[in-house]
Amino acid sequence: NPDTLSRYVDWSLGTEKSRGITGGQSMELQYKPEGFFNMANTKIPYSAGSAISEDQVLARLVNRAEVIFDISGDELNTYMEVNEPSSGIVQDKPEYTNINNGIGLFSSRFSVNTRDFNRPGKVMTIGVPTEQRLMAGPLKFIKKPGN
Repeated sequence: NPDTLSRYVDWSLGTEKSRGITGGQSMELQYKPEGFFNMANTKIPYSAGSAISEDQVLARLVNRAEVIFDISGDELNTYMEVNEPSSGIVQDKPEYTNINNGIGLFSSRFSVNTRDFNRPGKVMTIGVPTEQRLMAGPLKFIKKPGN
């Protein structure tokens, strides 16, 4: 439909480190729901200078939420810890390398999206209370047709 655009916004919830690299541990990251609505009110409206102005938006529909996990190898974690900003007087950082007879870093990164799990229930629908609060707010959300 030429009068309908699909958009998304990213919301970074922070970082959680595992106790080790063997896996199998339960991990959770908590957030305050108010943070979601603050993010939505900040990131969803078109900003000044966009190809579309916010005045042109007649309505918005809520679709779904996807969670993307970015995972890194233990070596990358060590490198990032070694190179964190220093809080002390000494600013010299040790040079970190895991390459024999050279300088550099060899590690891994991986991203997985709940959408890619390809199993029922892994793409999260937006709950009714959240949808109602979005519809009551200033962002012009409306009830999806058929709901």
